[in-house]
Amino acid sequence: MERLKEISKIVDKILNTTFDFFKSKDSTKKILLSTDSASSNSTDTKYLEILLKEELLNEKDIDLLTIEIGYQLNNGMLDIKGEFYGSDGVILNEFNKRADIEDLDDIEQTVTSFLNEIKNKYNDILKKFIREYELN
Repeated sequence: MERLKEISKIVDKILNTTFDFFKSKDSTKKILLSTDSASSNSTDTKYLEILLKEELLNEKDIDLLTIEIGYQLNNGMLDIKGEFYGSDGVILNEFNKRADIEDLDDIEQTVTSFLNEIKNKYNDILKKFIREYELN
């Protein structure tokens, strides 16, 4: 599926920018970007995992935050879903959308908006998991 490859490149580009954002944070110990493709070639899921520094964690012991972007071709449409969750499984932010696979700008805008919302809320979300700390 050529269109899915184009969509995958768009999502990769946006996630790489987001990777750089989280890599620069003082709270980040390690960050990993991975892809899980289904054998049917009509589904992709991409993960951005942010491991927090143990010395900063509070008693909740949530040390991993994950951004998951999944998309699947469905009768000429793209079902796209995003989730941001902690290692306790609690979803901190999410979206679901059906988009025309031909409208790459809409798909890019949807993913970009979701990730920008996470970046804008990140310091407030992070305060739930770490001790008092001056974040950059």
